[in-house]
Amino acid sequence: MATLVLTTVGSALGGPIGGMISAMLGQQADRALFAPAAREGARLSDLAIQTSTYGARIPKLFGATRVSGTVIWATDLREERHRQSNGKGRGSTNTYSYSASFAVLLSARPIVRIGRIWADGNLLRGSGGDLKVETRLTVHTGSADQLPDPLIAAAEGGGAPAYRGRAYAVFDGLQLASYGNRIPSLSFEVFADAAPVAGGAMLAELAQAGVVADAGPILDGFVASGDDVRGVAEGLAGVFRFAVRDEGGVPALRFAAAPSTTIAIEALGASIGDAPAPRLAIDRRPADAVPVALTLGYADPARDYQPGLQRARREGAGLVEDRRELPVTMTATAARAAAERALGRLSLERTRATATLPWHALTIKPGDAVTIGDGAWRVAEVSLEKMIVRLDLVATGATTVATTSAASGRAVGEPDLPPGPTTLALVDLPQLGDTAVAAPQVAIVAAGASAGWRRAELLVSSDAGASFEPVGTTALPAIMGRVAQPLPPGSVSTVDRINALDVVLLNAAMLLNDADTTALLAGANRAMVGDELLQYGRARPLGQGVWRLFELWRGRRGTEWAVGGHGADEAFVLIEDVAVVLLPAERTQGEVRAMAVGIGDASPYPVATLARPGAATMPLSPVALMAAPLPGGDTMIGWTRRSREGWRWIDAIDAPIGEEREAWRVTRTTSAGVYVTDIATGGLTYTAAERAADRAAGATAATFAVVQLGNHGGSRPALLTIAL
Repeated sequence: MATLVLTTVGSALGGPIGGMISAMLGQQADRALFAPAAREGARLSDLAIQTSTYGARIPKLFGATRVSGTVIWATDLREERHRQSNGKGRGSTNTYSYSASFAVLLSARPIVRIGRIWADGNLLRGSGGDLKVETRLTVHTGSADQLPDPLIAAAEGGGAPAYRGRAYAVFDGLQLASYGNRIPSLSFEVFADAAPVAGGAMLAELAQAGVVADAGPILDGFVASGDDVRGVAEGLAGVFRFAVRDEGGVPALRFAAAPSTTIAIEALGASIGDAPAPRLAIDRRPADAVPVALTLGYADPARDYQPGLQRARREGAGLVEDRRELPVTMTATAARAAAERALGRLSLERTRATATLPWHALTIKPGDAVTIGDGAWRVAEVSLEKMIVRLDLVATGATTVATTSAASGRAVGEPDLPPGPTTLALVDLPQLGDTAVAAPQVAIVAAGASAGWRRAELLVSSDAGASFEPVGTTALPAIMGRVAQPLPPGSVSTVDRINALDVVLLNAAMLLNDADTTALLAGANRAMVGDELLQYGRARPLGQGVWRLFELWRGRRGTEWAVGGHGADEAFVLIEDVAVVLLPAERTQGEVRAMAVGIGDASPYPVATLARPGAATMPLSPVALMAAPLPGGDTMIGWTRRSREGWRWIDAIDAPIGEEREAWRVTRTTSAGVYVTDIATGGLTYTAAERAADRAAGATAATFAVVQLGNHGGSRPALLTIAL
């Protein structure tokens, strides 16, 4: 009868539980997770997603580790078409974007939480829970009362499984533009236990057979996957020596040194028949039969769980080197110590021995420690033949471990920038397009003080802040900040090359770019500075997030009235389509309040307020006011109309009215009084009689304020003063 130590492990702990995830850490368990290579072309012809292979092994995770997981459910890719105008007479361009919804199974046992997520090696989710790409993420930890995921249930109906006892993550609408319009290769930082796990306790849980164990090595994390617990045990036993013994009929895992049984030299030497038996037959293999070096592969948490290698080397002759891989998370110092202990045991275990004892020595079991004379041994095998017990022994003893720490090396990866608090702004935009609008254009823009900020949830109040309703998320981070000093007045009819604007951006990672005349005419580099919309041709960095803007185009889109009214510390917001969320028309009537709730925000959350927006709906004030004498002493007060539907004014003729009707209000103010006249044509006669009456009342000048009346109110007045 013969019983090997690992045979005992197999029989005592057997049963299907999964096995080691792979021979090399970092190798994915499920190749089917990877999507096909990116396809050339502006549009995908096949919107089906390749999912996982049936029968793929699902690991059981312990401690902290990084795994790829297995896709267990997915929708086809979702295609969205976006039509972009190329200008009058130039047609339009259709562009396409793609997103996908899918679920990834992570662990065949419950977990505590997930941390970071990588997609094609780049961070998709930071350690603070901030998502770097647009998607919605739901994590199911595998609790016993876990319910089906709502997204899967909505797509599959009442038959959606709950996956109780299984941890998985569900992505809803992951935008794929950053990954070549394909499902990226994902890996997850998983915290399966609140603290590092003891190797013995882990094996005992995997066995599910009433096994007891001592603590064993303390591991930061472990990925157990395969056919049975034997594979896991063999992998650990290659680095961390342990034994399995029968203790009172219960299998016991013992990593710690067992109490030693002393065998007297005189008790040795039992023989079969008349042939004498040696008391202790020792076989010492040559030193070069033992590896001269041992390299241990592991997952290094200091390098984002990337594969790490630590090498131990012994003194003496030898050419053979050994390499062992473990799906274990550990520090570089712990891995170095484990490699040195393992190599030291190999050196000791090159010495073997055989001893024979009478039948009553059957109380000695494989894995027991025995002392014979001054030698320490571990029982590797016990056999019984003709009432003679034979012990196959392996030398044991203390191994020397270096006390110096080991280095992990430099991690190569994307920095995990914190999201930071949200800065929120509401902007009452003037009309930016060439067609008159009927509702205010209220833009919500947001960004963070850290370059790691991505998005925040938006809420809007219609009752002066008493309650807020969700309206989606912010757009991409806006480029925004404050002006360093008030902007002086400047010309609105020519490029302002006299003044420059210094801007302190919200974080130093924000960048501003130059634009030539063609780009500026197309709307590039538009920025709101206080109430003025301006454009800039050149931007120069001054360091620490400060930029100086030159070649200013002032008072754009009817904001010339604000050119001379700038103050200190005004807001600066670059207006870009990708960074703006426009509120629907029904939410822009009266006071507007918006709230942003981002990952880096704490209560009270940032709130922005606009009293009565409507800059885009107001008619434009006229320009080129003039006073021309008429026969008989009358004076014609004239002006040139501007229109919300004639911004470019390239044909030098009157622009379309842009309102329901043409209507003007002219207010004449003198020291003698104020007189208001409403007219339907673009000119007013200041009669000789009116001038004489004003002069008789002592007035020396008259100021005419001309307001265009529109569908939603009046323009800002244009002023002309004449001497009497």
